Amino acid sequence: MIALVRYLGAELISSQRWFPPMVVFAAVFGMLYSTGAGPAIPAYGATVLLLFPVSAWLSAVVANSEDPTTRTVTITAAGGWRRAATGVLLLAALANTLLVALSVLVPILVNPSPYPVSTVLIGLGAHVVAASLGIAVGLLCSRPVLAGPGWTMSALIAVMLIAVGLGRVPPLGDLVGQMFVPASPSALAASLAWHVPLALVVLGAAQVAITQIGARRL
Repeated sequence: MIALVRYLGAELISSQRWFPPMVVFAAVFGMLYSTGAGPAIPAYGATVLLLFPVSAWLSAVVANSEDPTTRTVTITAAGGWRRAATGVLLLAALANTLLVALSVLVPILVNPSPYPVSTVLIGLGAHVVAASLGIAVGLLCSRPVLAGPGWTMSALIAVMLIAVGLGRVPPLGDLVGQMFVPASPSALAASLAWHVPLALVVLGAAQVAITQIGARRL
């Protein structure tokens, strides 16, 4: 599996398709913290909102980094679609781990006042929720579920618009709403105690669906 993830990572890097989502993330993140983002938890809430669409976009890029012919060869070499799909998921998770780390750690480094450990842990949990949901959406909007970059981007945009329209619906909307108020650290910690598992369940369900769809189509 490590060899598969390394191969998929090399394909992703050589395709350079990862560059646009990373540039968008860096640009918006830089604007948020260029003049100080204010209180820590609402600032983390802003980067959570940024991470969700960028994570979905980046995960879709990971899933579509190979053309259909090359992906068929990869599936054969990996020992089946299930293992290949797991490799794609792991690479998407690794790529988003970098974004989560930047989102949580950079504010600590640029802020003149130290962040309490509880605030950092709340920020970490909230970004894990956003990244998990973003990965689920990105993979579901890519091959083998949807074929073609046009369909992928249209689906991603539609999902983001729906997410905005839903407002404070868990796990993401409800959590971000509490961060912008903001709720007390204890209330946010209690909220994260079920938001994080719920986001991971959504990601797991998405992966099961992708595996089953791919088994029929590939």
